[in-house]
Parts: sequence; structure tokens; C-alpha cells
Amino acid sequence: MKQPSCALLDDHSKRSACYRKLRLQPKPTNVCWAYVMDLAYGVLLPGVLGVILAAVCVSIIKNVDGASDFVKNNVYAEQVVSSLGTMLVFLVSLRLGANLARNSGVIGQFGNLCGACVNLAIWARSLVTSGKLDVNYYADIDGGWYRTTDIGLILASIPYIVKFQYRYGLDGVKLEQLPIGADKELLARARVLTNPSDPNNGVPPFLAMVVLLGQIFDDLEHANQIKGPELGLVFNQLNALTGAEGTISGIDGYSQPGVLTALMYLLFFLYFTMLTLGDIAINNSWQGLWIVAVLVIANFGLFQVSQRYANPFNVRRARSTQKPLITDATRGTEQAIDAIFARKRIVPAAVSAETQQLSNFSLGLTGRR
Repeated sequence: MKQPSCALLDDHSKRSACYRKLRLQPKPTNVCWAYVMDLAYGVLLPGVLGVILAAVCVSIIKNVDGASDFVKNNVYAEQVVSSLGTMLVFLVSLRLGANLARNSGVIGQFGNLCGACVNLAIWARSLVTSGKLDVNYYADIDGGWYRTTDIGLILASIPYIVKFQYRYGLDGVKLEQLPIGADKELLARARVLTNPSDPNNGVPPFLAMVVLLGQIFDDLEHANQIKGPELGLVFNQLNALTGAEGTISGIDGYSQPGVLTALMYLLFFLYFTMLTLGDIAINNSWQGLWIVAVLVIANFGLFQVSQRYANPFNVRRARSTQKPLITDATRGTEQAIDAIFARKRIVPAAVSAETQQLSNFSLGLTGRR
């Protein structure tokens, strides 16, 4: 396909180029704000809660007559406090490890998904070389053009779809802002699948992309452009693609029963309340404010930070201290697929008669006959 003129840009192409610019140009990293957010979740909020709890307990002991003796005789039990403390250490360690394992597991499977997209693009590039797959030009950043195929647009969109689906939900996936939005026909076909006339027949955006890929490859096979064994290789890659997304869905979808989380917060409250009332408030007075704050930060603070990073799809460059691997992988996959389809086939130059004469040799020695 011949490269079009910039004068032919319509409103749809201009919007598509703007969305592409937003996708491929990373936002600046705000390290200071990221540390502020992490410290707010892991230090400031737990510390403030500890100070408030300690202030209330110390005020009760100081201002209520007989409160100290009543707590010692009827409320405080050293064995119970010790058991609660041991249980909390175990639960916090367990949940901390589970949250971090979930983070690394999702990132690993997302990398597999991106790799399957690139593998399919590399295979589809051979169809372009053989003239079996058309290449189209689309508006690029700063008024330029880039060349790719329908398969390339779909594959480049898949990582973005998975990313936004597990960050915002299905309603957060905006197909017109993704690579597939550059092609009006493909976008319309995808919307028919995701938003049909009968809402009961709609499919999620990821499945819509898989269906479109299947339709394209099926059409190529029906037109004898690809053979049966080649189609088998394609569907093996599609299986890897859907398998990685399914694993991500399983990891992200699993959550602890709500009652366990509620009981854990209740244990936090009971432990620190009993410890502060029966020991710290009586023996340390107002000095107990910073003591309780440190204890809460060391337990509840670490738990809060692990909860914050349990879902890596929520990690953003300007809001967290972890590297945004999901965002970088989506951008890198689109750039890799664009590069695969951007290279034009090199046509060999005509061979001169002199070169042909030199290429004829006997006994493996190059020279004139």
C-alpha cells in the first residue's frame, strides 16, 4: 500500500495519533511523590492511628478513678496479649508473602502474554513478505506515518486491554484509545463483539481480540494462503496467549474470604488496645504515644504496604516506588510489533554478468573459467 499524504488526515486519524502519542511517551517519574505515597500508607497512617489509640488509653488511665486497677484485675491478661501478638506476627508474615507472591506471579504471566503477542507478530510478518497479508499506513506521532497490519494492531492492543481490565474493570477498557482504534473497520468489528444489539451476547474485550485473530487466520486458511500445519502453529500461540490471560485472571480473581480480613483487623485492634491499656499506658504514661506508634507501624504498616502492591496493575510511575513493569511491558510490546511490521522487504539488486561469471567455479575455488 502506498504511503498516504498528510493532507488526507481526518479527525479519526488525528485522534488516533494523539492517543498513540500518549501511549508511547512515558510520563515523567515523580520519585518524591511516590515515596510520599508509600510513607503515607506504611508509616503516617498507621502511626497516626497508634498515637490516637495511645492517647485515648492514657487519658482513660489518667482521668478515670480506679481505671488502672480495674484494667489490671478484669481486662488485662498477659497470656492473652502474648498469644495475640504471636498470632499477628504469623498472620502478617503470611499475608505479606502472599501479596508479594501475587505481585510477582501476575508480572511473570503478563510477560508471557506479551511474549506470545510478539511471537505471533513475528510469524505473521512472513505473510507480509510473501504478499499474503496487506500492510496499511496509519497516522503517527508528530505528523508522520507508521506501517502495520490488522494482526499487528490487534496484537499490540491485547496487553493494554489486559492492563486496563485488571486496573479499572471491563468498563475501563476504551478500544478507541488503543492501537486497534487506528483502523475504523477493525474498531467497528470489535465493538460489534463487545457491545452487540443483544447485551447477553457480548464478550469481554480480550476475548473479542482473540475472536478477531481467529477470524483473520481462518479467512487466510480458507483462501489457501496458509496451510493446515501453519494454522496449528498459530493456534498453539493463541493457546499460550489465552492461557497466560487465564492465569492472570485466576491470580487476580482469588481473594481471601472477607471474614478472615475482618478478623485480622479485629485482632490488630484487640491486641494494641489491651497492650496499651494494661501495660504501656500504666507504666509509660504519655511516653506510650510514640511506643504504640512504632509498634503499629512495624506490624500494621508493613501489612498496608503489601496490600498496596498486591495488584501490580495498579502500580503507576508517579505514585509508587516499584518499577511499573506492566506499563513498560505494554509499551514495549507495541513498539516491538510496530518494528516487526515496519521493515520493508529488501529486494536484491540485479546481478551483473561479470558477477555471474565470477560465481562459476570449479573444485570450490572462485575464479574465471
